[in-house]
Amino acid sequence: MRRYGFTVVLILFFIPAIAAVANDGQAISISKKLSLFNNNPRSAAGTKTGDVLVTWQRFDFTDYSDYHDIYAAFCKRKNNGKYTVSNARLVSDKKQDCGDQSVAYNPKDNSYLVVYHAYNKTKDGSSWDLFARKVDSRGKPKGSPYRVTDAESGDTSPVIQYNPDASAAPASKGCYIVAYYRNPGEIGGTGKEGLHTLILNKDGRIAGSGPVLIRSPKGNDGMLPDSLQRAHNGSYLLGATRSYNDGNSHQAYAFKLSVTGKKQGQSVLATYKSCEVSLIQLSKKLYLAAWRKQVDWIEDTANRLLKPNLKPKGGELSALKGAHEQMGKPVKLGKDTGAYEVFSYSTQLRGRYISSKGKIDKDSELLTLLDHYIVSLGAVGIPGTNEVFAVWAERDENKAKVKAYVFAAK
Repeated sequence: MRRYGFTVVLILFFIPAIAAVANDGQAISISKKLSLFNNNPRSAAGTKTGDVLVTWQRFDFTDYSDYHDIYAAFCKRKNNGKYTVSNARLVSDKKQDCGDQSVAYNPKDNSYLVVYHAYNKTKDGSSWDLFARKVDSRGKPKGSPYRVTDAESGDTSPVIQYNPDASAAPASKGCYIVAYYRNPGEIGGTGKEGLHTLILNKDGRIAGSGPVLIRSPKGNDGMLPDSLQRAHNGSYLLGATRSYNDGNSHQAYAFKLSVTGKKQGQSVLATYKSCEVSLIQLSKKLYLAAWRKQVDWIEDTANRLLKPNLKPKGGELSALKGAHEQMGKPVKLGKDTGAYEVFSYSTQLRGRYISSKGKIDKDSELLTLLDHYIVSLGAVGIPGTNEVFAVWAERDENKAKVKAYVFAAK
């Protein structure tokens, strides 16, 4: 289970012919039922239609004997650019106690795959394993959830991205790459502890030779994945947080992966307390990293430009300082060479433009006002447009709702 908050950004680089629509901004309520705990929202956008599937973790004392569940809501994009939202649908099994989850879209069969980790209480002893379930083009879960990784392996914190490269797995309709953390020592299981990747076929089953070890623990640390994005050259950008057992010391890292999930390079982004790392590619020779930092108990957003070998290009870019701020979520724009970063500042959702050369606007714009502070934030670009779909969990005392805001980046 994560020890430092939640994040994900899913950004797709497949640009289809979706008509761009002028969008003045639409506020959307995702988790229509107010339960005790709605958090950790993830999202994936369909490249053919611009539809968005939002998944999140929900907890309610009145449901399923206090289990944590994974739910999904389908956001249908209409011709005028506005969205309608389905009722929440249960993705996980009713008897599973679930943790982190992630979702990706497969344009070849127009479906989604949700992957999550869950505590399997039907086995003797304890076991955190990865599970998956397909969701169709209308947002309806298909079949039943199934275990992806071996039992008793201690697998948690998955992030997933679609992988169109046919050489990664023998699949005619694409496959997926998943990054996750394995810790069999916590449950007396088998396997090597550390940050791993895994190739799944179009149905979410293991393809190829199995897990690939990216990084083993160093001393008493771990490496928890935050985000996974595809770069233009076919490689993948993995943002991760180095986490220590004290629960308070974290460092932001960047990894570059091949289409088969093997490590091609890594970089330390920050040596101070930092977490929730996002990475995107701005141009062929320039990446952008963003993370959440904490120095002297002040939380900021930090950015840094990276070369293709993940070496820093210059120092940290202008940080945005302020209490109750979440890390900026950069999104590659579909009809622009630049990107857009969404972030929260107190009870405001704000954003700023980033050029393809890495120049960040000094002045941010107010997107919408919030009723309460954001506890987790994500964003996804609508392919073929300059529209951004921001999604977050907003907490009111001991309860939290999942909400979204769709707007045209300027």
